[in-house]
Amino acid sequence: MKLDWDLIREQLTCIEEERNVFAELPVSPKWTTQTESEFIAEMDKCRAIESRLLGHLEILIDSGFLAGISIHRSADGSLHYSIHSPRLTLQGHELLAEMRSKDLWERIKTTAKNKGIELTVNAVKAIGKVALEKILSE
Repeated sequence: MKLDWDLIREQLTCIEEERNVFAELPVSPKWTTQTESEFIAEMDKCRAIESRLLGHLEILIDSGFLAGISIHRSADGSLHYSIHSPRLTLQGHELLAEMRSKDLWERIKTTAKNKGIELTVNAVKAIGKVALEKILSE
């Protein structure tokens, strides 16, 4: 899975605003009139979306940005979750503060791309500080 910083920003915002961070998860397909290969293709598509969304939440949890959500990996590789009062940690609030403003977030991404810098938490914070100073001086 490739790290998607826009998805991370969206998930942090969703948790902060107390919206359902799982709303985008697809409903597992039911085997009805489709062929076996069509059903398997639908299941694979569903699992890929689940893996992307839950995988990013798992990264946020493991990195200490989110609490109150658990992601579980089964032996077959499938992901499951449980919710108990989802919330941002202090580190999650601080990261989201760097990413919240659409203008600032776009400048962070553009600066990183132009400078050939891979986005990391430290890069987001460092570039965010410089980009904010630039915005304030305009």
